[in-house]
Amino acid sequence: MRLYSPLVLRDKLGSLSLETQGEFRVITLFEQGVRADYFINSATSRIEKVVGSLAMNGIEMQFRTEYSNFAFRDGVLVHLKENKFAGGVNTAVLQLRQITLDADLEEADFIPDHDQFDRPRQPKNDVI
Repeated sequence: MRLYSPLVLRDKLGSLSLETQGEFRVITLFEQGVRADYFINSATSRIEKVVGSLAMNGIEMQFRTEYSNFAFRDGVLVHLKENKFAGGVNTAVLQLRQITLDADLEEADFIPDHDQFDRPRQPKNDVI
């Protein structure tokens, strides 16, 4: 859950709280009905988990992302694995295979090569 990057949090210092929970320092931001808890390993200073929650129509939904397999790429420490949860259900495991820092990207690099919804239509069957 990437509600706020660490650089954005820096600009919200007045809205943050800090506490210790076991081996973690936990930075909490509560803003406009959204809460985000950043679990930072006290020994390594790595963000290992982000837990966020929001309430809609009186129902609270929780999201969690766990970060692991940390490695240095071009002198920058990055996580190579994300394990994502929504409402207690594991929704995705992402494995980062390639990381390019300071890449020269053009706007066209963000446009898919094909329209994912441009699929051949199935023939209609008029028989009921």
